[in-house]
Amino acid sequence: MQAMNGSLGVMDTITAAVNQLWAERKIVAWLLILVGFVGGLLDWGFSKVLGDNENGWLYVLAVINTMIYTVLAVRVHRLVLGVENPVQGVVRWTRRETKFLGWLVVVYFYYFFLVAVAFGVVAGIIGTLLPFEVDAWLVATLAALVLLPAAYLSARLSVLLPAIAIDQKRNLAWAWALTEGNGWRLVWLLWVLPILVSALLPDAERTSFIESAALGLFFGVFTAIQIALLSVAFKGMGGFTELEEAIPSAE
Repeated sequence: MQAMNGSLGVMDTITAAVNQLWAERKIVAWLLILVGFVGGLLDWGFSKVLGDNENGWLYVLAVINTMIYTVLAVRVHRLVLGVENPVQGVVRWTRRETKFLGWLVVVYFYYFFLVAVAFGVVAGIIGTLLPFEVDAWLVATLAALVLLPAAYLSARLSVLLPAIAIDQKRNLAWAWALTEGNGWRLVWLLWVLPILVSALLPDAERTSFIESAALGLFFGVFTAIQIALLSVAFKGMGGFTELEEAIPSAE
């Protein structure tokens, strides 16, 4: 398939994403308040009730947080791409969210599969070096080399998510063709930039519900910006061209 895209401008994409969120700030604010409240309540509640005995319950919390992310992601994608109907309600779960969650699992399955294979290769390399001293920088370099291909793959496939959010019917081949020539730009937007920002943030203690809710609200804003970046990139590469597929449905 021929590439359907143009080159993305990283700074232009960031600026457009922030501007789009600001333009929809009233709806986004309510959504983020709900996400922060619910997420903070869950994190605080699990830590207080379970204490140091969380174990398997962490997986339950991860599933719930993924569902919260799905609701946030679908709403933000649709708001940024201009197809959301506020009358339908800010928070809802329909077949659209279920389909979005399914594709989210597919994208991360490919990511973790590639990471597992690459780490197996790295473990084999380090195993051959065991008689010698293995420096920390070598381990860090190998880890980066492992994660970069996985990040590249997931970044290119991630354009399926805004497409699903606006009810387009797409597949992996379409995503690969759409992102041709922009894979590393997407890695910068969706992986490197969030990691750099996260690295600059201090560790926060969640000793009270208010602190948990505030932290949940902050990460909700941060996540909304990441989602908006993907939406703007998706549109900039030509993914948002078939307007008849993007008309808000009754769901």
